[in-house]
Amino acid sequence: MSRRSFKVILLSICFTLLLSAGIVAANYEPIVTNYTSILQKYLVKDELALNNDIKKLTKEQLINEIDVFSTTFEEANNNNILIPFVEQLFQRKNEIGDLEIINNIKDTTRTLTTREIMVDLYIVKHENDINKHNEIKKLLQEESIDKNIKARIVSTARFTKNDVELLKGIIEEDDGILAFHSMKKLTKIDPQKAYEISREILLNTNSQSKDRVSAALRSTAFFLRNDVSNSQNYEILETDFINLCLDIIYSSDDLFLKDSAVFAISEIGSKKSISTIIEIEFIDRELKVFAIDQNYLKLKEILLNNPVEKEIEIVVKAMELMPILDLVEGLEKVTKNIEDNNLKQRSEDVLKNMRAHGIKGNQKWLGQK
Repeated sequence: MSRRSFKVILLSICFTLLLSAGIVAANYEPIVTNYTSILQKYLVKDELALNNDIKKLTKEQLINEIDVFSTTFEEANNNNILIPFVEQLFQRKNEIGDLEIINNIKDTTRTLTTREIMVDLYIVKHENDINKHNEIKKLLQEESIDKNIKARIVSTARFTKNDVELLKGIIEEDDGILAFHSMKKLTKIDPQKAYEISREILLNTNSQSKDRVSAALRSTAFFLRNDVSNSQNYEILETDFINLCLDIIYSSDDLFLKDSAVFAISEIGSKKSISTIIEIEFIDRELKVFAIDQNYLKLKEILLNNPVEKEIEIVVKAMELMPILDLVEGLEKVTKNIEDNNLKQRSEDVLKNMRAHGIKGNQKWLGQK
């Protein structure tokens, strides 16, 4: 950890201390007391001295300190103090036996943060050993394991086709964050099965939890993007799905679901999907910008395929929201052939802004799957 990063952590903790002591001390006196004792024990030392002290701890002491600190800082929503301790724990991962890690994950006297850290430790320790991942996945079938811990296992462990029934069972039994992560994982290993489950969920969104609906939207979008683009029914499936998402956007009172629906449309990655997002005024500007960022290659493709003026207008609207340098050349060429004077002027204006203030397209999306 750099000295700069460490100072940022200290400043963050001290700021939280000031808020706790000066604003809500009466309600959180135990937390303030714990902060003070922790500061006295560790944070009065410089980074080198602190790291030396941490290195002297046995593995049991290290885990216990993480647990004690997370008890205090979970309540204050500030876990920065844990960073140097967790870094040391991960550096010593091979000193800690698998059974000891599993037992700490199961230990309900430990904080949720500690148990999640132990899940991460196990996964990092065995990042290249799929058989070891099978061992921690056995915890998914134990009723005594907290659902948040199971969600952490699902989101971090490696799954294969052999796990389809396991994930399917979790999705059917849970309606919260565990189902959400299970659907995401199933989507990656068996898009067809995930799509079939998603289709059932989306038949009646009002009777489903928002996590299940959100996961089903994401899964369906992934399926449309990657698996059926050559299907004769693709246009029907895409149109029906986009209309479903728009219905959620227009009618739902849940902001999480509204955003999930926009993200799902964007995830499809088609000309129709990005055009829909740009055209619908009801969608927030920030979400439109995200979709343009994600789909700039599709917008570039539109320009390269003899676009009609309606399609050019879509690109112009997108560039008015988020100017991207990669589209300058394509838009310049098609602008010459625009007959509508108003659109031509808008295109020329946006090109000036793109040249002056445009950014490079986000390389993150190049290999999008």
